[in-house]
Amino acid sequence: MGVGRATGPTEPGTHRATIDFGHPYVYQLNPHTLMEGKALAEYAHKQGWKNIVTMGLDYEWGRTTVGVFVDELKKLDPSVRISKQLWPRFGESNYSSFITAALNEKPDAIMTVFFGGHTNSLIKQGKAYGLLKRTELLTFLSTESFISLGTQIPDGVHGWTRAPFYHLKSPKAQAFLKKYRAANKGEYPNDWGILAYDGMYFITETIRRAGGTDPDKMRKAASSFTFDSLRGKLRMRAIDQTLNSPSFLGVTKKLPDYPFPVMVNMQVIPGNVTHPSEATVRMLRAAAKK
Repeated sequence: MGVGRATGPTEPGTHRATIDFGHPYVYQLNPHTLMEGKALAEYAHKQGWKNIVTMGLDYEWGRTTVGVFVDELKKLDPSVRISKQLWPRFGESNYSSFITAALNEKPDAIMTVFFGGHTNSLIKQGKAYGLLKRTELLTFLSTESFISLGTQIPDGVHGWTRAPFYHLKSPKAQAFLKKYRAANKGEYPNDWGILAYDGMYFITETIRRAGGTDPDKMRKAASSFTFDSLRGKLRMRAIDQTLNSPSFLGVTKKLPDYPFPVMVNMQVIPGNVTHPSEATVRMLRAAAKK
């Protein structure tokens, strides 16, 4: 999504462009790997899990999120044991060996950095091994997984996501939901639709405040205002041009309001909590230049 030389990512998980490389014309509008890894650690710590297996897709998003999760969780509770780390390749479709390897550790929980079809396959294949009866599962659960799997997702799966329509109760979010469903034959919006909507309106407001599409003026304008997003009032930090987007974590439950499960008991961890410190940003940029 771009205007001139300025872009606003609403989906990528990596923090590299805005933090490590400090790209002057990239804005990050969703929580990145450093933020989500810390949010996951905060959530796992609150659950009291002591023996955890991690399972991350073997590429940037999986590797970095798992790494941050482990580091942050150890800070919160040095007694936590990460008994095994598993790395399915990106595009893997058979998780049998990974499921059995994880369960052999008798973990309190398995934390997976999967998405979409990967998450769906894990939940489906896990049933044959009693995965969700033998341990807790924490995984990425955006709305399309709920829509795709429907009632195949049992109650009690721990999940995290970025923009769950069913938890956004502000008048602005409710108005968007009504218009979206009316325009799409009753369909519910997934997280990416909400993030894209926020992204377009953030860019629109930035252009208005900059008085045009000059990249340098847009860059200054982007961190000069509080943005009334569908996820609440958010503000972009100037040092890394990253919105203080929240992370949403909860537990699956079937409700009569929807034809598929959603997450309840939602914990919303603000971006102000998960943002890396400015000192950390400067340290990562210095390391990336070496």
